[in-house]
Amino acid sequence: MTTSTLPLDFPVPTRRTNQVCIAATDADLAKVRAIWEEVYQEELGWLDAHSTDPRNDRYHAASVYLLAIGSEGEPIGVMRMVIDGAQGLPVENFIDISALRQSAQGALVECARLMVPARYRDQKFAAYPHGVFAALVKAALHHCLKEKHYNVLANCFVDTRTTPIKALTHMGFRDLNIRFRDELKEASECTVLHLDIKDMLSIFYGQENGLGNYIMMRNAG
Repeated sequence: MTTSTLPLDFPVPTRRTNQVCIAATDADLAKVRAIWEEVYQEELGWLDAHSTDPRNDRYHAASVYLLAIGSEGEPIGVMRMVIDGAQGLPVENFIDISALRQSAQGALVECARLMVPARYRDQKFAAYPHGVFAALVKAALHHCLKEKHYNVLANCFVDTRTTPIKALTHMGFRDLNIRFRDELKEASECTVLHLDIKDMLSIFYGQENGLGNYIMMRNAG
């Protein structure tokens, strides 16, 4: 496989195994639903059966679903990106983001519902050398750059065992320290993280190996 280090205009891979792709068909959305059911319904108990179908969500029409696929075509991770528009963003149910929206370059993007089933967490694979979580973040970065959306929000639980706050801050996200209670798990506080993608590029650009090089690297084909 050949690679390029050009940091802009990344295409999201479209292969159906061992890649992250955009869920574009009913079969893809069924895989998204399968992960939502396994993680947010069965493991964590945060969603009921109706809410695990992404098509029933009020933000579905404004969403891009990044789906990580395994070697046999099985779904092994998902992230939803909600693109700001007339419907607003989910985090607006809890906080005022008008200042962030006003200063954003391109549309604000909220990354949410980032799920990796337990059996695939904290593991590395040939196709995902830094794990499924990093592959999903990489695909989200590439998609936002391609669409010229440079400001990203992430609504994260503060003290759950699966919180991605530490990993995301390592990648350039900044904790806005706005605490609130999300309806999914009222026992845990949430916070909002903000990323100016230029900050992530400044952290990772030029790294010759490791996570930074992986995030920046564009897979050929």
